[in-house]
Amino acid sequence: MFSGDFKVQSVAVSNSSLYLALGGLDGLIEVWDYIAMSPAEDLPYQAADLYMLHVKSVLALRFSRDDKLLASGDSEGLVRVWKFADGKKLRELEVSSGVTCLAFQASNSLVVGCLDKSVRLYGLKSGTLLKNLKGHDSFLLSVQPLADNLLLSAAEDGEMRIWNLAAEPSLLKQLKPPGKQALFGGCQAGTGRELLVCARSVYLLDMDSGAVLQDYKSHQQEEMLLARFSGD
Repeated sequence: MFSGDFKVQSVAVSNSSLYLALGGLDGLIEVWDYIAMSPAEDLPYQAADLYMLHVKSVLALRFSRDDKLLASGDSEGLVRVWKFADGKKLRELEVSSGVTCLAFQASNSLVVGCLDKSVRLYGLKSGTLLKNLKGHDSFLLSVQPLADNLLLSAAEDGEMRIWNLAAEPSLLKQLKPPGKQALFGGCQAGTGRELLVCARSVYLLDMDSGAVLQDYKSHQQEEMLLARFSGD
Protein backbone atom coordinates (compact mmCIF):
# COMPACT_ATOMS: atom_id res chain seq x y z
CA MET A 1 0.00 0.00 0.00
CA PHE A 2 2.80 2.43 0.92
CA SER A 3 4.88 2.33 -2.23
CA GLY A 4 8.31 3.73 -3.01
CA ASP A 5 11.07 4.26 -0.47
CA PHE A 6 8.79 5.27 2.39
CA LYS A 7 9.30 2.74 5.22
CA VAL A 8 6.67 3.10 7.94
CA GLN A 9 7.92 2.94 11.53
CA SER A 10 4.87 4.23 13.42
CA VAL A 11 1.19 4.99 12.84
CA ALA A 12 -1.57 6.93 14.58
CA VAL A 13 -5.26 7.21 13.71
CA SER A 14 -7.02 10.48 14.51
CA ASN A 15 -9.84 10.29 17.05
CA SER A 16 -12.25 11.36 14.31
CA SER A 17 -11.11 8.33 12.25
CA LEU A 18 -10.55 10.68 9.30
CA TYR A 19 -6.75 10.70 9.18
CA LEU A 20 -3.89 8.22 9.44
CA ALA A 21 -0.49 9.67 10.36
CA LEU A 22 2.56 7.67 9.26
CA GLY A 23 6.05 8.08 10.70
CA GLY A 24 8.89 7.08 8.39
CA LEU A 25 12.36 5.59 8.76
CA ASP A 26 13.70 8.73 7.06
CA GLY A 27 12.00 11.09 9.54
CA LEU A 28 9.09 12.07 7.26
CA ILE A 29 5.57 12.28 8.68
CA GLU A 30 2.92 11.77 6.02
CA VAL A 31 -0.83 12.03 6.61
CA TRP A 32 -3.30 9.84 4.75
CA ASP A 33 -7.05 9.95 4.35
CA TYR A 34 -8.14 7.05 6.57
CA ILE A 35 -11.29 6.32 4.55
CA ALA A 36 -9.79 6.55 1.05
CA MET A 37 -6.40 5.11 2.15
CA SER A 38 -4.50 7.65 0.07
CA PRO A 39 -2.45 10.77 0.90
CA ALA A 40 -4.68 13.47 2.42
CA GLU A 41 -5.27 16.16 -0.21
CA ASP A 42 -7.24 18.53 2.05
CA LEU A 43 -4.23 19.49 4.18
CA PRO A 44 -2.71 22.65 2.63
CA TYR A 45 0.87 21.93 3.70
CA GLN A 46 0.88 18.49 2.11
CA ALA A 47 -0.73 19.89 -1.02
CA ALA A 48 2.25 22.28 -1.21
CA ASP A 49 4.73 19.41 -0.69
CA LEU A 50 5.55 20.60 2.84
CA TYR A 51 5.72 17.94 5.53
CA MET A 52 6.24 17.55 9.26
CA LEU A 53 9.79 16.22 9.63
CA HIS A 54 12.41 14.72 11.93
CA VAL A 55 16.04 14.00 11.09
CA LYS A 56 15.88 10.50 12.60
CA SER A 57 13.31 7.68 12.40
CA VAL A 58 9.88 8.54 13.77
CA LEU A 59 9.06 5.77 16.26
CA ALA A 60 5.98 7.29 17.94
CA LEU A 61 2.96 9.37 16.93
CA ARG A 62 -0.13 10.45 18.88
CA PHE A 63 -3.07 12.76 18.24
CA SER A 64 -4.51 14.91 21.02
CA ARG A 65 -8.07 14.07 22.03
CA ASP A 66 -9.50 16.92 19.91
CA ASP A 67 -7.14 16.13 16.98
CA LYS A 68 -5.80 19.70 16.99
CA LEU A 69 -2.29 18.54 17.91
CA LEU A 70 -0.03 15.74 16.72
CA ALA A 71 2.97 14.65 18.81
CA SER A 72 5.91 12.80 17.26
CA GLY A 73 9.00 11.22 18.76
CA ASP A 74 12.15 9.87 17.14
CA SER A 75 14.90 7.34 17.75
CA GLU A 76 17.31 9.95 19.17
CA GLY A 77 14.89 11.33 21.75
CA LEU A 78 13.49 14.39 20.01
CA VAL A 79 9.78 15.06 20.59
CA ARG A 80 7.88 17.57 18.49
CA VAL A 81 4.33 18.83 18.91
CA TRP A 82 2.61 20.05 15.74
CA LYS A 83 -0.53 22.04 15.01
CA PHE A 84 -2.20 19.47 12.82
CA ALA A 85 -4.30 21.84 10.68
CA ASP A 86 -1.30 23.73 9.26
CA GLY A 87 1.67 21.48 10.11
CA LYS A 88 3.44 24.15 12.17
CA LYS A 89 5.79 23.07 14.96
CA LEU A 90 4.60 24.38 18.33
CA ARG A 91 6.98 22.70 20.79
CA GLU A 92 10.20 20.70 20.79
CA LEU A 93 11.48 18.56 23.68
CA GLU A 94 14.83 16.84 23.96
CA VAL A 95 14.60 13.52 25.79
CA SER A 96 17.79 11.64 26.65
CA SER A 97 16.52 8.37 25.14
CA GLY A 98 14.75 7.19 22.01
CA VAL A 99 10.98 7.69 22.13
CA THR A 100 8.75 4.65 21.62
CA CYS A 101 5.26 5.89 22.61
CA LEU A 102 3.40 9.11 23.43
CA ALA A 103 0.14 10.27 25.01
CA PHE A 104 -1.49 13.59 25.83
CA GLN A 105 -2.31 13.79 29.55
CA ALA A 106 -5.35 16.09 29.90
CA SER A 107 -4.70 19.32 27.96
CA ASN A 108 -1.52 20.51 29.64
CA SER A 109 1.02 17.70 29.63
CA LEU A 110 2.59 15.04 27.44
CA VAL A 111 3.58 11.50 28.46
CA VAL A 112 6.68 10.05 26.79
CA GLY A 113 7.64 6.34 26.91
CA CYS A 114 11.30 5.66 26.21
CA LEU A 115 13.82 3.05 25.12
CA ASP A 116 15.63 3.53 28.44
CA LYS A 117 12.56 1.99 30.23
CA SER A 118 11.39 5.28 31.73
CA VAL A 119 8.03 7.05 31.51
CA ARG A 120 8.31 10.84 31.55
CA LEU A 121 5.70 13.54 32.02
CA TYR A 122 6.38 16.97 30.48
CA GLY A 123 4.49 20.24 30.72
CA LEU A 124 3.06 20.83 27.27
CA LYS A 125 3.51 24.61 27.31
CA SER A 126 6.65 24.93 29.44
CA GLY A 127 8.48 21.83 28.21
CA THR A 128 9.50 21.17 31.83
CA LEU A 129 10.06 17.60 33.02
CA LEU A 130 7.37 17.10 35.69
CA LYS A 131 7.86 13.42 36.53
CA ASN A 132 10.32 10.66 35.61
CA LEU A 133 8.72 7.31 36.40
CA LYS A 134 11.16 4.40 36.62
CA GLY A 135 10.88 0.71 37.40
CA HIS A 136 10.11 -1.06 34.12
CA ASP A 137 12.66 -3.69 33.10
CA SER A 138 12.13 -3.32 29.35
CA PHE A 139 11.41 -0.55 26.85
CA LEU A 140 7.93 0.96 26.70
CA LEU A 141 5.35 -0.07 24.12
CA SER A 142 2.37 2.04 25.15
CA VAL A 143 1.25 4.72 27.58
CA GLN A 144 -2.36 5.74 28.18
CA PRO A 145 -3.96 8.24 30.57
CA LEU A 146 -6.81 6.87 32.70
CA ALA A 147 -9.46 8.57 34.81
CA ASP A 148 -8.68 10.15 38.19
CA ASN A 149 -5.14 11.24 37.25
CA LEU A 150 -3.99 7.65 36.69
CA LEU A 151 -1.63 6.51 33.93
CA LEU A 152 -1.21 3.07 32.35
CA SER A 153 2.17 2.02 30.95
CA ALA A 154 3.11 -1.26 29.26
CA ALA A 155 6.58 -2.57 28.46
CA GLU A 156 7.85 -5.13 25.94
CA ASP A 157 8.43 -7.81 28.62
CA GLY A 158 4.71 -7.88 29.43
CA GLU A 159 4.68 -5.84 32.62
CA MET A 160 1.91 -3.26 32.92
CA ARG A 161 1.96 -0.56 35.56
CA ILE A 162 -0.72 1.81 36.78
CA TRP A 163 0.62 5.07 38.22
CA ASN A 164 -1.09 7.72 40.31
CA LEU A 165 0.38 10.96 38.99
CA ALA A 166 -0.93 12.93 41.96
CA ALA A 167 0.82 10.75 44.57
CA GLU A 168 4.35 9.99 45.79
CA PRO A 169 5.44 7.31 45.28
CA SER A 170 3.47 7.14 42.05
CA LEU A 171 3.30 3.36 41.44
CA LEU A 172 -0.17 2.04 42.25
CA LYS A 173 -0.29 -1.44 40.72
CA GLN A 174 1.62 -3.97 38.58
CA LEU A 175 -0.01 -6.48 36.22
CA LYS A 176 1.21 -9.24 33.89
CA PRO A 177 -0.52 -11.04 30.99
CA PRO A 178 -1.22 -14.78 31.44
CA GLY A 179 1.97 -16.85 31.42
CA LYS A 180 4.02 -13.66 31.80
CA GLN A 181 4.18 -13.37 28.01
CA ALA A 182 5.93 -10.53 26.23
CA LEU A 183 3.68 -7.88 24.73
CA PHE A 184 3.50 -7.34 20.98
CA GLY A 185 1.05 -4.46 20.62
CA GLY A 186 0.96 -3.00 24.11
CA CYS A 187 -2.34 -2.62 25.90
CA GLN A 188 -5.35 -0.31 25.94
CA ALA A 189 -7.82 0.56 28.67
CA GLY A 190 -11.52 0.44 27.93
CA THR A 191 -14.26 2.74 29.21
CA GLY A 192 -14.77 0.57 32.29
CA ARG A 193 -12.21 -1.34 34.36
CA GLU A 194 -10.92 -3.56 31.56
CA LEU A 195 -7.57 -3.81 29.83
CA LEU A 196 -7.17 -5.13 26.28
CA VAL A 197 -3.74 -6.77 26.21
CA CYS A 198 -1.99 -7.94 23.05
CA ALA A 199 0.54 -10.71 23.79
CA ARG A 200 0.69 -13.91 21.72
CA SER A 201 -3.09 -13.91 22.09
CA VAL A 202 -5.38 -11.02 22.93
CA TYR A 203 -6.74 -10.92 26.47
CA LEU A 204 -9.36 -8.83 28.21
CA LEU A 205 -8.18 -8.37 31.80
CA ASP A 206 -9.85 -6.96 34.88
CA MET A 207 -7.82 -3.88 35.78
CA ASP A 208 -8.30 -4.35 39.52
CA SER A 209 -7.58 -8.07 39.94
CA GLY A 210 -5.65 -8.92 36.78
CA ALA A 211 -8.07 -11.82 36.11
CA VAL A 212 -8.67 -12.89 32.49
CA LEU A 213 -12.22 -11.99 31.46
CA GLN A 214 -11.90 -13.13 27.83
CA ASP A 215 -9.26 -14.82 25.69
CA TYR A 216 -9.43 -13.98 21.97
CA LYS A 217 -7.40 -16.55 20.04
CA SER A 218 -6.66 -16.68 16.34
CA HIS A 219 -8.22 -19.69 14.58
CA GLN A 220 -5.00 -20.06 12.58
CA GLN A 221 -2.90 -20.06 15.79
CA GLU A 222 -1.11 -16.95 14.55
CA GLU A 223 0.53 -14.49 16.92
CA MET A 224 -1.50 -11.31 17.46
CA LEU A 225 0.38 -8.08 16.77
CA LEU A 226 -2.22 -5.41 17.58
CA ALA A 227 -5.61 -5.08 19.27
CA ARG A 228 -7.69 -1.98 19.97
CA PHE A 229 -11.18 -1.09 21.22
CA SER A 230 -13.44 0.74 18.78
CA GLY A 231 -14.23 4.36 19.58
CA ASP A 232 -17.67 3.45 20.96
